Formats: sequence, C-alpha cells, structure tokens
Amino acid sequence: MQHSETYTGTKRTSNPPHIFAVADIAYQSMVTYSSDQCIVISGESGAGKTEGAHLLVQQLTVLGKANNRTLQEKILQVNNLVEAFGNACTIINENSSRFGKYLEMKFINNGTVVAAQISEYLLEKSRVVHQAIANIFRSALQIIEGTCTDNRHYITEIQFKTDTRRSEGPARKLTDYEEKGRYERGEKNFHIFYYIYAGLSEKKKLVHYKLPENKPPRYLENEHIKMVQDFMNNAFYKTQFDLIEQCFKVIGFTMEAPYLTIHYCI
Repeated sequence: MQHSETYTGTKRTSNPPHIFAVADIAYQSMVTYSSDQCIVISGESGAGKTEGAHLLVQQLTVLGKANNRTLQEKILQVNNLVEAFGNACTIINENSSRFGKYLEMKFINNGTVVAAQISEYLLEKSRVVHQAIANIFRSALQIIEGTCTDNRHYITEIQFKTDTRRSEGPARKLTDYEEKGRYERGEKNFHIFYYIYAGLSEKKKLVHYKLPENKPPRYLENEHIKMVQDFMNNAFYKTQFDLIEQCFKVIGFTMEAPYLTIHYCI
C-alpha cells in the first residue's frame, strides 16, 4: 500500500523506477487525453511477467476506484483463476504462463474502472496430454559438453542464456544443486489438475467424479510422479484449491460448476 501511494500522481523522476509508475503513467495519460493506453509485458521465462501483470492490475484497480468492492475483487481474482488453468511448472520456471493473455480494463470518463475482460491466445494445449521429458534438456547439455571448444562457446552463448538467473549484473550460472532441483521437478501439466486432485481428495470426492485414487491418469504421470499420493497430499495444492474455490464464488460460478468443468476436461 505504501508503494502504491508513493507512485500515484507523482512525476516520473520523483521516485526510482517501479511497475506502479508504469501503471500510473498509463492511467493519467488515459484520463488526461481521453485515449486508450496499452502496456506490453514481455521477457524470457522466469523474468517476472506473471507477477508484473498482477501488480499492474492491482495498481490500476486502486487508481480506478471501483464503485463497489465486489467489482474490485472480481478484477483481482480473475488473474488467479486464469493462471490456474493456463500456468504450469517447467524446468526453468515453477509458475510459467503457457499462453499469452490480453487483459482489457474499462474505465468511464472520470477514470472509474467499471469492468475488465481477459482473453487468452496461443494456449499450449498439447500440455494437457503430454509434457516434455526433463532428460531432453539434460541431453542438450551433454551434447554441448562434447562439442569442440569453438562451437561450444557459440552454442552456449545463444542457447543457455535462459539457463541462468539474471539480476542487475551479468548472467549467473546455476549451481549443481539448482540444476538438479530443476531436473527433478520436471515438466508438469497445468496447475489446476493437481489442485483439483488434492482438493477433491481432501473432501473425499474423487470417486464421485470418477477420478482414480491410486495410479495417476496418464496426463499427470511422469518420471517423478508415479503415485496419486505424490500430489494428493501436497499441502500447497490443497491451499490453492481453496483459493480457486473462492475465486469461483467471487466471480459468480456455482460451486458444482468448476468440478464438472474439470471432469469434462479429463
């Protein structure tokens, strides 16, 4: 809240760069010139696009001063819901958006936010039935290690920039422990499948929705997940399931709707 107020209605040069400043400039330009504004968030995997979008929407909602709290909650919650269905764990990023999204917020002339609409495109639909094997990435590393010195330098330069963590300084090479953790984590399906399994297991409703209780379905099984219990007992997944249920309530779904949606998807 402190940062939100710091970057509201101030000069761009008055404070250090911040994503709230981007939101404020776009909002003030929209109100002052009565013209549409567009903010493009781009970057490599793990750069912070998802979190950046959260903060932008949060700040724009604060600036827009919605007339009722329900509308504010709906706008802020819809991102969480879309991400549950469209984000997944990859070797590089534990919460990677496997789609592009376009969020449109609508304001009236006085700058009050009155609605929001989110669209998805380029969804990685193939992930529903198949996820890449982590060992493919390991094989690429081994190939490079066996390449002659000149070629190795060239390939490493163009290909493994995404295999590092960047700060304000030069790219940092991952430690052996970090690399091992990424390989063991592997590629997974969309978050919602694991949330649903953990949540319905807690409520003892797996049988009701004809979901297996012992061996995971093919679309959830990989080299690191052989038993349903591997994610049924995950406390984080159960917590996220409760949050998704709350999202559905806020947005206006009946509580039976999300379960049926997932059941039909499966």
